[in-house]
Amino acid sequence: MFLNSYQIIRRQSIITLNRKQLLKGIDRACLFANEWKNNNVNLEIIDGTKIKISSNSSEIGKIEEIQPIREINGDRDLRISLDGSFLMDALKVIKEEEIKVSFGGTMRPIFIEPVDHSSSLHLISPVRSYY
Repeated sequence: MFLNSYQIIRRQSIITLNRKQLLKGIDRACLFANEWKNNNVNLEIIDGTKIKISSNSSEIGKIEEIQPIREINGDRDLRISLDGSFLMDALKVIKEEEIKVSFGGTMRPIFIEPVDHSSSLHLISPVRSYY
């Protein structure tokens, strides 16, 4: 018997993003996040049209990058912290240009999957952070 992963998450928000652009932004944020145990990278939906990728380092400073959201359904106000290396691993194996990221809340796992066909589904649990 297998777990139905779609039942784990209540999808408050589903956003569509460019995979390569998001991967590059997460990669840059991870440069600042590597001093933390979980490579904390923060994602925040801004104005329902953009996503802010951020991370801090006590020695280097803070990085913030804003990228456009192609489409959003659901809640337009969300912040979540994830392990950037897990997020990058998931984005690297998806080959499609556009992805859907489904959020269920600040302390609930996210789903990442290709827009056109669900050849893969990635579940990433959040990390607790105070930003």
